[in-house]
Order: sequence, then structure tokens, then C-alpha cells
Amino acid sequence: DLQVTVQDAEEGLGQATLTYSTDLFDESTAQRYALMIATLIGDIVRPESANTSVGDLELLTPAERAAFVPMRADVDPVVPETFVELLTRGVARAGSRPALLFGDVSVSYHELDDWSSRLARVLIEIGVNPDTVVAVAIPRSIESIVCLWAVAKAGAACMAIDPNYPAERIAYMLDDSHAELGITLRAADLPQGLPSDVTWIELRDPRLPAVFDRMSGEPIEDSDRVGPLHAKNTAYLVYTSGSTGTPKGVCVTHGGIANFAAELRDRFDIDSHSRTLHFSSPSFDASILEVLLAFPNGATMVIAPPDILGGPDLADLINRERVTHAFITPAALETMAPESV
Repeated sequence: DLQVTVQDAEEGLGQATLTYSTDLFDESTAQRYALMIATLIGDIVRPESANTSVGDLELLTPAERAAFVPMRADVDPVVPETFVELLTRGVARAGSRPALLFGDVSVSYHELDDWSSRLARVLIEIGVNPDTVVAVAIPRSIESIVCLWAVAKAGAACMAIDPNYPAERIAYMLDDSHAELGITLRAADLPQGLPSDVTWIELRDPRLPAVFDRMSGEPIEDSDRVGPLHAKNTAYLVYTSGSTGTPKGVCVTHGGIANFAAELRDRFDIDSHSRTLHFSSPSFDASILEVLLAFPNGATMVIAPPDILGGPDLADLINRERVTHAFITPAALETMAPESV
């Protein structure tokens, strides 16, 4: 398909020939490849490149790099907002309208705001501050969303953990992230062998309602937090799949989330009458996409029970709850009959 032949010369420079299949490549593409190879070789022979890793060698000409890097958005950046400001924007827009639907349970924006503020004050009281990593090991549910809001309000970075993950994977995430605090339904339900230095708040602890009752449900301000929130603080931490090696934790700061939320709103025409689906695993980065589809726009999030993995059950949920927007992976989508939704 593509072949490069390099020949030495008795005098002067050697000669390189690029041979390509005209069934697969246009001449302009082959010329581009030849230029990339020449650029790469030119970077290799520079004395200062002697200790450079292969992946850091240059493939772009200076003109190309100026054109492509840094990437430029098609629209002007929106005014930066923190993750918690985006989450709670829907409170003013939707108020008493449903924020969450989970089975027969409906939670309004006011109720979600109140509940999460009380939990956030519990977190702040025990010392949680901006850039603290708080693990949330709760299956997809109303509680998992409340905890996401609460951690964000406290100014901390939320690391969602699917409790169905293998114990070794969960232990690795907790250890690698240096999380010292976690929230779960019951600690007894977590796998054995997790790091012992993580303190778990149990939402099903019978003593917790009394603690909630003494906390205010009013909005959290910077003056309530241990420290103020900045765009450079970490909003959430998500781990890659690890399909090509050890999973890697990615810290996402507050700075660029507002642009992403604005793009979702404009591209998919979402408003307070929309009904979005929460179907992704809490540990999957697409779960944040689902969060930003719903809450900044005052939409209603329909939460799929954790035992729904696709097929007729998912199709029935989408139809019954009149879901208007959903992110579904191809593998899950192909389990539903095309005419079922």
C-alpha cells in the first residue's frame, strides 16, 4: 500500500523514494506523507533531539503547526462558569419542575438543590475543600446525582466509581487519586480489600437524617467553603478504561466546562421542556455529558435503573418517560429494535 525506500549515495545526499497504491491514495496525500517523513527525519538528525522520545518528534512543518495548534473554537468562548454554577443554573429556570425521575420518584430542582446543599455543608464541616478528591461509589440513582451536586457545591473534585467494578479496579482508583473521603449507600456493600485510609460517609446511616436537619439548604457561597473556587480547580476526576494499559486519571478543571455545556445546548436544542436520559455508568465520562445536557438547561433527567443495560427494557423506559435526548453507545443501541423507539 505504501513503501519508503532509502538508498545511500557514494557522494552527497542519499535518495528516498515513496511508492504508493493509486487505488488507495491520491497524489496530494502521498506528497503530504513524503513531507511528513522528511520533516520527521529532519527533526531526528538535530543534535538537540538526541534524547527526545519518538512520540515527541515533529511531524508538522512550522506553517502547519501554526495553522492547527492551538485549536480554535468555531464560536467565541462563553463567560466562564464553575461546574457548580452550571449544575444549579436550572434551579432558577425550572424551580418546582422535575429535575430527576427515577421509577416512581420525582425530585424537583428546589428539592435537589436543598438536599445537595445540606450534604455539601456536611462535607465542608469535615474539612472538604477545593481540589479535595471525594469518591462517590453509588450506582446510577437519585443519590448518585445528589452526591455529584454536593461534592461540586463543597468545591471538591468528584470521582464517581461504579460499585460493580472489580475490587482491584476500585482500590486502584482510590489509591491513585489519593482520595481520603468517599460517599456510598452502605460501606458493607463495597468490595473487600479497599484502602483502609478512606473514610466513608454512608447515606443509609440512620444517624445522618439528624445531621441533615441541622444543616441549611440555602445555596453554598464561597464564604461557606473552606476556600474559594477558581477556574483552575479540578471539577471532577475520571479514569480512562484502561483498555490499552493501566487506567489513567484525568483531572478536568472548571475552566472549559461552560463552553462544552453551551455547545450541547445549542447543537441539540435543549430547554426546560426536554427530558434527557442518564444511562451511562457513573464512571464513564459520558455521564458528565448527560449531566450537562440536563441541569444547565433546566431539563428533566430520566435515570435508567442500574439493572437496565439495553434491549426492550431500555426502549420501554425511553418511550414511557418520553425521553427527548439520549447518549447511547453503539453496542447498547444495537440491542434495541429500530422501530422500538
